[in-house]
Order: sequence, then structure tokens, then C-alpha cells
Amino acid sequence: MADSIPNSNASDDKGLVQFIAKAAGGTMLLRSFCLASGFVTTLLMTHWLGAEGLGVYNYAISWIVLVVIFVKFGFEEFLIRETAARQATDDHETVHRLWNFARLFVIGGSMVAIAIFLIVISRVEFENITLRNTLLIGLAMIPLLSLLGLYRGVFRANKRIINSQLPEFVIRPIVLMSSFASLLLLNVVGSASIAIMVNVLATLCALLFCFWTAKNNKQEPSVQPATETKHTTAPHSIKSWLLGAMPFVLIAGIHIINQRTDRLMLGSLLDMESVGLYSVAMQMALVVNFTLLGINQAVAPLVAERYEADRHHELQSILIRATTYATAGSLLIVLGLACLGGWVLPIFGPEFTASYYPLLILAAGQLINVAAGPVGELLTMSRKVHIVGIGVGISAVANIVLNLWLIPIYGIIGAAIATSVSMAVWNLVLVAFAKYQLGVSTNLLAQLIPAAQSRP
Repeated sequence: MADSIPNSNASDDKGLVQFIAKAAGGTMLLRSFCLASGFVTTLLMTHWLGAEGLGVYNYAISWIVLVVIFVKFGFEEFLIRETAARQATDDHETVHRLWNFARLFVIGGSMVAIAIFLIVISRVEFENITLRNTLLIGLAMIPLLSLLGLYRGVFRANKRIINSQLPEFVIRPIVLMSSFASLLLLNVVGSASIAIMVNVLATLCALLFCFWTAKNNKQEPSVQPATETKHTTAPHSIKSWLLGAMPFVLIAGIHIINQRTDRLMLGSLLDMESVGLYSVAMQMALVVNFTLLGINQAVAPLVAERYEADRHHELQSILIRATTYATAGSLLIVLGLACLGGWVLPIFGPEFTASYYPLLILAAGQLINVAAGPVGELLTMSRKVHIVGIGVGISAVANIVLNLWLIPIYGIIGAAIATSVSMAVWNLVLVAFAKYQLGVSTNLLAQLIPAAQSRP
């Protein structure tokens, strides 16, 4: 399934609008399916595992996801930026070499991470044996998720936006939902260890889909015949690739800490049941930002190409328009959650009524995230990664401090406040920097911020 993209030499907005609308619309359609299936899957898991079992499962997943970020070493985003930039000059050889190196690096890094994890787990005394077993089984997800991320980056770099989303938004949700439904029907005793086995299976199926799609559609980077290569630059060194990808891994690491700090600290400061209650609230609140997700997927390669061509303002009107529509849609979703959340949460179990106020707080934080627009993608693909690092770093510090302060006092409500406030800080910092450094606004309010200098 391919997405058409306008000629990079076009000067008008029409082609860009059509591409972004198609890619964003397709992504939001897939995201809608993912959210619906995710809701059903979470509902099945809560009835099968209970709040505590769900908490153990999410706590283990949070650690696995954190490790995967460092194993990927930022190559997912780095591949998007470098592939788009190199293909603009027909430098296919460098793209091919980079892809092969990234794949080998991730596989080797996964083996090292698993070995370190095994050593750590063997030396830690677990009061909860189920948590220990769940973590051990979850180690199999490290190489699978890492390679899945690389393929996602390659598909996006080649403007196959829909294909990049199918494994995460369709394949994995279908396997997870059908597996947990089967476990319930078969009256299998609920276990977080079995639940993470199911996740390993779902991730493997998604990765096999990537292998098949890349092979059949020839979407893996390959060296073009010499007669088709117009401009071949000297292949970059491994050192330059590692240095180029390093800012991405630092930002991604801090970002995932922002996303997972609340659950990790709830599990450490309170108990696994709190993690389970909070996870359901977070799962529902993520519905708010699905409008922004579609825009992000489409914008990244376009920004990378236009930055290389020194066309910094070309996307501004489109970004503002898209962000405005996305914010309006997300506002309606927040209002819907406020009205219906109290009725929906008890479906998961009577104890989940305690998730209502955290849900509202997290939904408000997600609304701010959407209103900021695709500012992170804009800065990252414009080689302003250090600015994203500053914003994410400030947010991470605020997140950790607020969680330490608020969780012992307010429990899961405190975790929700900490997450939403830190998210707002991060987005406000990035919006201000994007306008000041690039002269590009991602929303209407950002136009009031002065730019450092006028740009062509």
C-alpha cells in the first residue's frame, strides 16, 4: 500500500495538502481501529488479570520499552531524516549502507541488553515472583520491537506512511485482542506472564509482516544501478552515523522516561494495583491525541526534504491549518470523555471508577499536546535536535520531581497531574523555539512569538 507524494520541486501547497491529508487520514483511520481494539483488549485484560495483574504487566512493559529506546539508538528517526535527504540527491548507496549498519547495530545491541538485564534480574530479590517471570519473558520483545522500529522508520522515509502503521495499529492489536479473548473463553487462569507471552507473539507477527512487505514491495533501501545514480557522495563513516543518531536516542530516552515515569514510580512508591488503575486512565486519554499522530507521520519526511532545499516556510500554513483542525477534533473527544468516562470506566471493573479524575487530567494534558502541533517532528527533521533535547530534558526533570512530590500525597491523581504539567512544559518550550529558531509556527498562537531573523 503506497502513498503518493508531490514532486519535491512543486512550489504550491496543493500537492502537500493532498499528501498530508491522505497520509494523515489513513493513519487516523488505522489509529481509530487501534484505539477501538485497544479498548477491547484492555477490557479483556482487566477481567482476565484484574487491576493488580494488569499493573504487573504494564510495569514490565514499561521497563522493556525503556530498554528498546536505547537499543535502537535513535536510528528509527535518523533513518527517516538521512534517507529523505540522501534520496533527494539520488545517493542510494549511502542509504543502503546506513540501513545495513543500523540493522546489525540493533541486533547486537539487543543481545547485549538482554545479557545485562539477565544479570540484573538474577541479583535482585523479587517479592513478586510473577513480576520477575514477566520481565524474563518480556526480554524476547527487545530485538523484536527494535527491528520493528527500524522498519517503521524505513517505510516512513520512503513515504509509505500507511505501511509503516499497519504492524503497530492493525497486526499487533488483532493478535492481542483475539488471543486474550481466546484465553478468557478457554477459562485459562489470568497471569501477567502469559499476557506478555501473547505480546511477544503479537510483536513477532508484526515484524514478519514487515519482512514480507519490504521484500514484496522492495521497500528496503537498496543500491541503484550506477546509471541511475546522479549524485553519489562518499559513504559516511560509522562514527559519523553514531554521532548523528546519538541526539535522537538521548531525546527518545528522555521522552520515554517522560511517558513511563508515572507508571514506574507508581509501582515503586505505591503498588501494582495503582499501576493498573492508572494504565486504564492513560489508555483512554491517548484517544485525544490520535488526530495529531496522523499529521506527525506525514510531516516528518516532508520537513526533512524541504529543510535540505532551504524552504523553511513552505509548510507553515499547512501546519497551522492541520493543527487547528486536529485541536478542534481533540477538544470534542475530551468533552466526550468528561461526559461518558464515569459510565465507561466501571465496565473494566468496579475498582476502576477511581480512574475517572486521572483520566480527565491526562486528557487535558493530551489536548495541550495536540494544540502545540507537530512541533517535535518539525524541529527534529530540521536538524534542531538539540532544541528538542532541551525541551524534553526540562520536561523530564519536572516530571520526576512532580511525581516524587505528588504521588505520595495524591496517588494516581498526583501522577496524572505530574504527567500533564510536564507535557505542557515540553510543548510550550518547543513551540517557542520552533518559531524563534526556524521562523515557523505550528499553531495560531505561535505566530505571536518573534522570530530570530527573517527567512526566505
